[in-house]
Amino acid sequence: MNKKVDNSENATKRISSRTIKLIIIGILIAILAILVPVGYSLFSDTDNKDTNARLGEIEVELIEDWPKPGDEYTPPTDPENPNPVPETYNEYGIKKYSKQIHGHSKAELDSYVRVRCIPIIEYKNPSTEEWITVPVTQDNIIVNITGDTWVNEGNYWYYTKVLKENENTDNMNISWEVAQVPSEIAEYPIRTNVKVLLEYSQASNDAWKNIFQINELPEGVEEYQE
Repeated sequence: MNKKVDNSENATKRISSRTIKLIIIGILIAILAILVPVGYSLFSDTDNKDTNARLGEIEVELIEDWPKPGDEYTPPTDPENPNPVPETYNEYGIKKYSKQIHGHSKAELDSYVRVRCIPIIEYKNPSTEEWITVPVTQDNIIVNITGDTWVNEGNYWYYTKVLKENENTDNMNISWEVAQVPSEIAEYPIRTNVKVLLEYSQASNDAWKNIFQINELPEGVEEYQE
């Protein structure tokens, strides 16, 4: 009789264990049923936000137009009989230079464009025949920059229009002359240039804030319309 009771109790325990397992599995299934849609919703929201960014390419190239060299000129050696100084030279007999530059959009995305102009003086090392760059100041080179659709802000000149696909910026005119040759290279042949660095950024989604590291566009620059 006792054996039957024991068997009955064991059977009851086995049934209870199965019931508990089934209840736990049911709870887990219910939790998963809740979490899966939530997770999908979160990932879906992220994907939807990403689709707001415009896809495509952006590329703007710098084009420089140099004038043809002017006539050669020899500085006067006799103060009483000075040679006339052509307009392309300053009073020291050093050439004044000029060039036009513009940007050309080679891709489909609209862009903002800015440039930085860096004056350079180089002298020719007689031993190695190499041209070596020397530090310059505003006292050494006078640079004049003009352009109706370019505005200056800090060290940069910003194009005031949004540049469209396959369009050119308007020209920027750059002219410069050596006002004073640094004394340490006065006896060497020299040459000058204004190096132009062009930067561009996607116009949409305020991408220019990160690319140009500015919070606002300079006054006069066109606002991009989505």
